[in-house]
Parts: sequence; structure tokens; C-alpha cells
Amino acid sequence: MMTSTRVRAPQVQEANALAFVHNEAWRETYASLFPEGRFGSVALAQRERMWSQILSSNRPNRVIRVAETEGDIVGFAFAGPAKGSDAPRELELYMIYLRIHAQGTGAGQMLIDEVLGDSKAILWVAEKNPRAHAFYRRNNFRPDGSTKTDPDSPEVVEVRFVR
Repeated sequence: MMTSTRVRAPQVQEANALAFVHNEAWRETYASLFPEGRFGSVALAQRERMWSQILSSNRPNRVIRVAETEGDIVGFAFAGPAKGSDAPRELELYMIYLRIHAQGTGAGQMLIDEVLGDSKAILWVAEKNPRAHAFYRRNNFRPDGSTKTDPDSPEVVEVRFVR
């Protein structure tokens, strides 16, 4: 049976659902890179507060979309003005996460199309995330040689991709 995915704007009351998807997607994607504490109850509570603040603030220059399959949010994407004075583009993909069971279904493509279209943009991705690298390359992003590390996990290197 084929399931259909739709992409839409999230509602303020869905902050906890986005936090759950965010937390589980991190667990599914980064369990080998980060300690379990990055996905536990404290991390989930932090993400709930973060998403509640993001969804209740009026920021017209930022775009958030969720992918929903059979009534369940399975992923999301979030884009807006590029962070940092040295950004080579004005637009940045801050986040795009999908639950593992939704990867490879086209939901990720739908999300990136909704939040970026074909605009020039930047994004940061873990160096040790080859599946994401392949997805971004299919969407005409290329690494530009810039790297940074997460202050809480200096062993994780992120690379900047530019389109």
C-alpha cells in the first residue's frame, strides 16, 4: 500500500511533536557520533522549549515545513537568513530531519523544495553523514572547504555546503 506524504506549515501546538521527531531523528542518525545524553529526556525537554519558542514567534523571513504521513509528522525543514557575517549566501538551511522510516520516500526532497526552492543557500552537515552529503549533492550543494565543530562535542566536525 502506498502512503502519501504532504508538506505543510506546522501549528504552534505541534511544538512537542516536532521536538519528538527532532530528538528521534538525531538518535537514529547520530547515535554513533554523540553520547546518549544528547537524545535523552533532558534533550527532549530542551527541544520542546526550543520548538515552542520558534513556533510561537513571528519571524516572516524564516520558513518551517513539516512532512506528514498518515497523520504523523515524520520530518521537518527550517530555513532562514544565513547566520554569521562570513556566510557566502543570504539563505541558510538550518535543519532538515526525517525519521529513518521516512528516508528515501521523497519526503526530504519535498521539504527542501518547500523551504529553499532553487534559491542559492548554505547549510552545515556532519562530516560523517554520507547519506546527507549525497542528498545535498543531488540538490546541487557542494562543500566549500569551511568547517566548524560543535562546542559540546568537539570531535564532531561539520562541513559547509553551498549552492
